[in-house]
Amino acid sequence: MVVGRVDGTFRASARSVAFVIRVQNKQTLLFTTQRSGSTPIFILLAEYFRQTSAATGLGEFFSTSVGSYDLVNGKINALRHFDIDSGVLRPYIHGNRKTMTGVRLQRYEMLEKAEGNYFFKFFSDQLLSTHEKWLQEKYTWLFLERKNLFEQCLSYLIMSLTKEYYRQNEKRLKPGIFKARKADFDYFAGLIWNYQLYKLKVKPKQIIYYEDFCTLHRTDFLSGIGLDTKVDLSQIKVTVPPEGPEKQELFTNLKEIKLWYQKSFLNNLSPL
Repeated sequence: MVVGRVDGTFRASARSVAFVIRVQNKQTLLFTTQRSGSTPIFILLAEYFRQTSAATGLGEFFSTSVGSYDLVNGKINALRHFDIDSGVLRPYIHGNRKTMTGVRLQRYEMLEKAEGNYFFKFFSDQLLSTHEKWLQEKYTWLFLERKNLFEQCLSYLIMSLTKEYYRQNEKRLKPGIFKARKADFDYFAGLIWNYQLYKLKVKPKQIIYYEDFCTLHRTDFLSGIGLDTKVDLSQIKVTVPPEGPEKQELFTNLKEIKLWYQKSFLNNLSPL
C-alpha cells in the first residue's frame, strides 16, 4: 500500500517513492496555490510516474515550514517532513521574509548542483524572480487549480486561522466559530493573482482541475490530462479529504467575506 504524505514524498514498504515527468527532455514541476487540492493529485501522479519513469520526489521543496533537505554526494535528501497524522503545521524555520528567501535560494542551488532528476511542487508565492527563467528552461510546468475559487478561499481562511492543513480525526467543527481576517483574504487574492500571471507567461497547454479529480475515475482523470492509463493503481490509496460541515457555516462574517470576494478580481475568474 502506498501512503501519501502532505509534502509529496511517499512511503511504500519503508522506502520512498520517486518519480518524474519527462517531456521534451525536461523535468516537470507542479505549480499551484495553497488549498488547491494538490496533495491527493500529487499522490496519484507520484505512483503513476513511479511506475513509468524513476526520479526523486521532493514534495513542497520550497516550503520553509514543511521539511528540510541536504545535498550529499550529488543527491538531494529529505530530512524532515510535515506530520500528516496530526495535520498540524509545525514550522521548522521561523523568520522574516529575508530568512525565507535565503532558504529558498539555498534550495535552488541544490537543484542546480544535484545529479539526477527531481520532481516537486511549489506555490505562487515561492517563486523567486532570479530563478524564473532557469525553471522555465529546465522544467515543464503542470498547472493545477480549482474551478470554485470561493470554496478554495474559504479553505485558505480556515487554514490561516487553525494552522491545520488537514483534519485527520472525526471531530467536527462547530458552525460560527471563525471570523475571517481581511489580511488573510488579501494574501489569498495575491496568491491567485501571481498564479494567473505565471499562467500567462508560461502558457501551459493544459490545466489540471481539482474538481475533475474529485468526480472522475482515476484512470479517466489520468487519460484526461494526456497520461497513459496502462498502470497498476490497485495499491495506491488516494482519497479526497472529507469536507465536514459546509465551510460557509463556520464563519460569523460570511456576508463580509462574500463582499470582499465580489469586489475583487476573483469574482471575474470564478463568479460567486
